Amino acid sequence: FDTTPETHAVNTPVYKVSVHPPSETLAANGLPMRRLSFRNDDGPPAIGKDSRLTFSAPSDGDYIVSIRDTRGQAGDRFAYRLSIHEPEPDFLLAADPENPNVPLGGQIPIIVTATRLDDFDGDIDVTVRGLPAGFRVEPGVIPHGESSTVILLSAEPSASGSFPLKITGTATINGRERTREVDFEERASLVSLAPAPELTVSATPGEVSLAPGAQTYVTVSIKRERGFAGRVPIDVRNLPPGVLVKDVGLNGVLITEAETSQRFLIEALPWAEPTNRNIFVIGRIETTSPQRSEFPAPPLKLRIQSRPAERIADRNKRDD
Repeated sequence: FDTTPETHAVNTPVYKVSVHPPSETLAANGLPMRRLSFRNDDGPPAIGKDSRLTFSAPSDGDYIVSIRDTRGQAGDRFAYRLSIHEPEPDFLLAADPENPNVPLGGQIPIIVTATRLDDFDGDIDVTVRGLPAGFRVEPGVIPHGESSTVILLSAEPSASGSFPLKITGTATINGRERTREVDFEERASLVSLAPAPELTVSATPGEVSLAPGAQTYVTVSIKRERGFAGRVPIDVRNLPPGVLVKDVGLNGVLITEAETSQRFLIEALPWAEPTNRNIFVIGRIETTSPQRSEFPAPPLKLRIQSRPAERIADRNKRDD
């Protein structure tokens, strides 16, 4: 209910909570009862240090909104601003890295994260606008219920120069299309060209279809360039909830100095929801530089099938 969480002591009981209207009379059944106050001193990421409270009136009536300092301090110089409005579903976007260096003839992954406001839970289509000649983007989607996706920014061998990075997200909110652009903290967010990649990564098969509860192997292969001879840790990104990389050990998926390929196991847990999306197998060059050296394979298409009961229901619906 968007209220401030409270702690309880170790070794004290924990209960599942059943919430009832204020006017309801509850029969004594031995379980504890307490009044839930609509009070909050926490703010979400977009609010920062300010607090926010979501309140749905249980019935018609008069309600009082009050503000006080959590430390009990007050004075003429303590100023507060109170804003009350109906829910306004929206979203904000952030990207990492903010100033990507794209290898000439290669590509770089960019993680785009959404902060959802006022219970907005729809899909967000993410892309890069204003690309000059020689650059391409593999757009992404932040699915409903999730907060991030990966897009791939590529530079052809003929690409040249640099350009401002403009990442946008588009969603349908209350029947209307709304577009938001990443608000970069840097004054200027630029895409720059880097030398040709030291690492080329590929993954097979290019498409994976899994039923909930099933698993399969994916093979990742690398080709080292320009004298690079080190080991290569492998990351898998943009996996949906309920899908994981299995049995990776302490070092995760790792291609050692003496290897050029490795395989890993992808499993869909029994409760995984049906979905179609791109996932990204990314090789990393270990470095102490603040600039990450990440080299993705072409997107791998992942399909999670519907559960057997859902497939039977779909067939019955089609037969009807």
